[in-house]
Amino acid sequence: PEFVDRISALMRRQEGGVTVVAPAIELDAVSLVRVSGINLETLSWAHSCHTSSFACGRCRGCVKHYNTWKALGWTAH
Repeated sequence: PEFVDRISALMRRQEGGVTVVAPAIELDAVSLVRVSGINLETLSWAHSCHTSSFACGRCRGCVKHYNTWKALGWTAH
């Protein structure tokens, strides 16, 4: 939140009133998925791999993605 506040203040000064907002900044991945109402089919298209164009299943991004699915009670895709 502090970074968003500071970058927003900078953008207001530099870009003539542009502001940066992050309405979901306080939500973790599981809460964000629940609040968003995204359906399983749409979420299954996504991956967050940090090392490949396809989900490697081992990097931090993939592990977080799979853990989010598990926390939501969904089976792996």
